[in-house]
Amino acid sequence: MNATAKSIANAINRVLDVPSPDPDDARRRKTLNILLTCLAAAATLSLAMAVVLDIAGAGWGTLLDRLTAYASSAVMLTVCALIYAINRWGPRRLAGTLLLLSLFIIIPFADEPLQIAEGRSVLMFALPIVIASAIVHPSASFAAACLSSLTIGVIAWQLEELLLPNSFSMTSFFLLAAVSWLAASGLERALQ
Repeated sequence: MNATAKSIANAINRVLDVPSPDPDDARRRKTLNILLTCLAAAATLSLAMAVVLDIAGAGWGTLLDRLTAYASSAVMLTVCALIYAINRWGPRRLAGTLLLLSLFIIIPFADEPLQIAEGRSVLMFALPIVIASAIVHPSASFAAACLSSLTIGVIAWQLEELLLPNSFSMTSFFLLAAVSWLAASGLERALQ
């Protein structure tokens, strides 16, 4: 590897690594920084796609849809920056918990309520379940599954088109939480 590539790799590691006397804490914080980087990249890509569609005159969605796309991307970028700072200099689990709560606030606004409760966006609620076990604690995946189920249940309850919440998705959330818990617990035991 040449000197330029090594210096780039060192710079990336300095941005992602969080010094900590506890190796498990350092691993969780670095994992959170990697996730924040990926979420910020996704928000940037989403924002860029919205701009390109507007410039191209694609006429996608209503004005409210377009404003929501811009606002959600901007909010996600801001949240990522704030959580990165908290992860770097704040209490151990605060940054991870804030990321999870932010996802539960942002995800319901990412699509139409029917799609959140029954359609294509239900899958988005799997992300906090997996993330919780990796950055907070293995058992946090069950709390995230409860919040995911509660969120889609409340959204479904408010819709006139649905009579019952999506029980298949809710059950799947708890199965995913169990798998995430097993994987994260196994990793913790192996690292100890």
